[in-house]
Amino acid sequence: MRMKQLLASVMLLVVLASGITTVAAQPPYKSYTYTLRDFDAPSPVPYMPVQIIDKNILGVELKEPQDFVYDAEGNFYILTLGSTTQGSASIVITDKNWKVTKVINTFKNNGKDDYFKKPTGLFVTQDKRIFVCDTDNKRVVVIDMDANLLQIIEKPQVEFFYSDYEFTPRKVAVGNTGSIYLVVKNDYNGIMEMDANGTFMGYIGSNRVAANPLELFWKSIFSQKQRDQMIQYVPIEYGNIHMEKNGFMFVVSPSETVAQPVRRLNAGGRDILIRKGYTGTVSGDRVTTNKSIFVDVTVDDWGIYSVLDQRRGRIFSFSSEGDLLYIFGNSANQVGTFKTPVAIDTKDEKLYVLDSGNENLSIFEMTDYARLIKTANKAYYDGEYDLSSQIWNQVLRINANFELAYVQIGRVLLRKEQFKEAMEYFELGNYRGSATSRDNGYTKAMTEYRKDYLRDNFGIFASSLLAAVALLWLLRFLKRRKTAVKTDENWEGDSA
Repeated sequence: MRMKQLLASVMLLVVLASGITTVAAQPPYKSYTYTLRDFDAPSPVPYMPVQIIDKNILGVELKEPQDFVYDAEGNFYILTLGSTTQGSASIVITDKNWKVTKVINTFKNNGKDDYFKKPTGLFVTQDKRIFVCDTDNKRVVVIDMDANLLQIIEKPQVEFFYSDYEFTPRKVAVGNTGSIYLVVKNDYNGIMEMDANGTFMGYIGSNRVAANPLELFWKSIFSQKQRDQMIQYVPIEYGNIHMEKNGFMFVVSPSETVAQPVRRLNAGGRDILIRKGYTGTVSGDRVTTNKSIFVDVTVDDWGIYSVLDQRRGRIFSFSSEGDLLYIFGNSANQVGTFKTPVAIDTKDEKLYVLDSGNENLSIFEMTDYARLIKTANKAYYDGEYDLSSQIWNQVLRINANFELAYVQIGRVLLRKEQFKEAMEYFELGNYRGSATSRDNGYTKAMTEYRKDYLRDNFGIFASSLLAAVALLWLLRFLKRRKTAVKTDENWEGDSA
């Protein structure tokens, strides 16, 4: 235990010793979060743009890039859509220093040259098998690093599919067991699952639609014939997949009508994403009418997941417990902004965003402000509650508008059964708790505080109650005695 406390103290010193760095150049975007009362709350910038990777750095053109991944050695793989010219779609492979080591735009298929046609999805396994969603060719191509063809996955030949079903894979991921997961265009059944041989296994994670309340009202009063003529609500197709190391997967839906645009699926397809009451919003600014269009999601080793909004070029980041941490980004042509962002990933303490419109890859580096938040969260979930509280207090010195920091300190105090102090911090964070997620807040702290207060002051309450009862009895006794004396006097007067 003493060693654990020592390590915790060292961690705090390392985080706080650096302080908060001041970046000379202002980023071309604002950072903010949302309060529980639906107000935007400005915050320090969590990530700064540090480098742009484009044709000037690589020496090769990134023509409408669609996806990217990196491997354990730090090599990056960027999938480009290319022009209409055959063979222009390619996989650009670089080392960790952004030196292009290979460009794959063709492979041998039965002795003949074969090409990708408007590919949109990419995945690389640990043994460096490259999976490509060759979308317009309606197949998934699997090759090795030398462009040797290993496998081609085409439309599953099972009775489940109608004869006119089009197999147009858009995104791909491979699980730890070798299972292949596909997002297929215009397929509303969920994520398609195949075994390592490409045999169709079924679907997981069927999506739900959030129907318009007005349309639901009309459907409730319309006749069956009228209801049949209305728009039918079918599940929404997914837009992207991010496979975690533990085998779970994050998925996003770009549709504005889906009930949960971000989900985390287990092996059985059940959504296990934690959504606490302190989540702000993932549906766009409240001053706008159009919701966000989420096209990709990534999660770091600390459990913080970030969602990419293509509509306004923003990145939403949440803790593993579903708390909104910060929002940043913008749509523009400046360094660190986006035109048509299509993919996001994280590595170490950096975020990478691929922009199809600007044809580049932007690299963002975590600031000390975001690092403090990350360390405070990790300390809390590692059980180092005092350390977590200390770091959250440091966050508040930098950003007093950050309601979540007050809430997190309140949670620590609640665990330590310091209920009155917890109430104060929950009140500062405007957080009463969440009934749906059973997350404790002000209401829980107040309930426990009242219990403690009654227990600690039971003797006083009991004594006061007994005194009150005794006083009441005495008053009633005196009143009866007085009445009796007065009756006796009246009787004597009558006798005289």
